[in-house]
Amino acid sequence: MPRTHLLIALVASCTSPPPPRSATAQPPPFDVAQIRADIRFLASDLLEGRRAGTHGYDVAAEYVAARLATLGIGPGGQGGYFQPLRLREVTPDLAGTTVELSDPALAAAIRVPDSAIVNADFGHLELELSGPMTYVGKGVCDPESGRDDASGVDLAGRFAVTIAGVADGLPAARAAVRADAAAKWACVARHGAIGMVVLRTARGTVLRWASTIASYQSGAMGLLDGDVARSRSLPAPTVVLDAPAARAALAAAGRDLDTEEARAAAGKAGHFDLPGTLRIRYRAKARDVTSANVIGRIDGADPRLAREAVVISAHLDHLGVDASGGIRNGAIDNASGIAQLLAVARALAAAPRPRRTVVLLATTGEELGLLGAEGFTAHPTWPLDQIVADINIDQTGMMWPIADVVADGAERSSLAGPAGHAAAALGLLVSPDPVPEQGFFLRSDQAPFARAGVPSLIFRPGFRDRAGGTDHNRALFVKWRGTAYHSPLDKFDQRA
Repeated sequence: MPRTHLLIALVASCTSPPPPRSATAQPPPFDVAQIRADIRFLASDLLEGRRAGTHGYDVAAEYVAARLATLGIGPGGQGGYFQPLRLREVTPDLAGTTVELSDPALAAAIRVPDSAIVNADFGHLELELSGPMTYVGKGVCDPESGRDDASGVDLAGRFAVTIAGVADGLPAARAAVRADAAAKWACVARHGAIGMVVLRTARGTVLRWASTIASYQSGAMGLLDGDVARSRSLPAPTVVLDAPAARAALAAAGRDLDTEEARAAAGKAGHFDLPGTLRIRYRAKARDVTSANVIGRIDGADPRLAREAVVISAHLDHLGVDASGGIRNGAIDNASGIAQLLAVARALAAAPRPRRTVVLLATTGEELGLLGAEGFTAHPTWPLDQIVADINIDQTGMMWPIADVVADGAERSSLAGPAGHAAAALGLLVSPDPVPEQGFFLRSDQAPFARAGVPSLIFRPGFRDRAGGTDHNRALFVKWRGTAYHSPLDKFDQRA
């Protein structure tokens, strides 16, 4: 289990444990059968996909809390192992949600949900909005470099049309941050935009369109603050077009999607209007639910350092049951991560107490907008300014033998040294991100910690094989992301 050994080595570095009794460091033994058993249970049909706010998720949360208690790890939540969060679930009414385009070519290419989905922010369960459309490249603003993709464009009363994906041409850390939906909306909204049209492309696409539709039909969630819900993933009225519809949209303006994407990547995106007007009608229903983070804590042994904490996080939730009744079990995403969190917990419980405190955080609502991590950083059960690191575990590498890792976040924090030492101790290379266009750093629970100023890191398997090649493992990654990811195929007995 090199990935689990890697996590232990990094945690040891961050928590400053006492010197080992033996001069020869040995990786702790890990019970592979127990790790498999944890994944098998958490990804079983019994838990119905562990969607936040469901009975299946609550069973999973009780399971993790019981496992922590059995290990003698104390509670770190609000009066126990749980940190309840109030969430609002909004589900679109497909019959009442429509897209109307005055241009005949666009109208023929764009239909909800076949080739387009419509969302609003959580403040609107009913919304009608219309206006012309103006293309503004990636829709990125970057104050440090002075970049503003909508510079000089008056978007008042208009939909800003943007290409999905990270902000090419910027340093990796900022590129990912500027690709956040809330950041792009802030960029175009200051130029007067009333909504967004997002063009998916083959290069920038994360989910298959079928999976996107399934998630859309299942509904979105936001954190409740009083009676107001919020989510960074749904900041504004937005129409998302699949790649063929996006191509048709630009073709109607006499433009080519591939050409415009390349120009945007080079920072040379132009501005132009799409023909006609867009009218969206959005209808949705809402219900409020409660779902809890699960938190354990191992108090530090050093009187001076014990007030500082290292958080080890992994999301416990997945996506539940789809509209056709298929259970999205989430074995790799992220029953595997919780199983490794529990393996790390067992190793820590069996070792001398670390000098720093360790907080073990199993989050809810990651799949629906990083809600559990957002809730924890907004209302931390350990002082946020005394958290020295977040080490997140998501979609652990289980499809090929690991020869290298991506220490995502290390380059933008104080964790580069510990991450490099941990990898080297296990004979693993640290490689640059092989798929930076996916913007993975912003798409898991380390991101809210990073935004809150906490050094944060997630290890991901690289693509190298033992011979130094990358093509085979890259192909496995692309295949899995295109078939099993966020689908009922991500189950315990899957094969790569």
